[in-house]
Amino acid sequence: MKRQRQFSKTWRYTSCAWPEKTQQDLARALYVKQPAVAKLEQRGDIYVSSLRRYMEALGGTFEITAKFPDASVNI
Repeated sequence: MKRQRQFSKTWRYTSCAWPEKTQQDLARALYVKQPAVAKLEQRGDIYVSSLRRYMEALGGTFEITAKFPDASVNI
């Protein structure tokens, strides 16, 4: 449950950071209908590919970095 709450906070932050982007705008950029965006934003777990597409629809880039004690690796 805690994991889902943390993820939901991320979606809220994303929505607040780009208030000019509506769910309808994102739906058009993702080639889906608006209810699919709403459902995506309510999920507690999401495919990396879906998250990447969502961030790109907002105009950003998406990177994953694995951090180890002695190094960081961009995936």
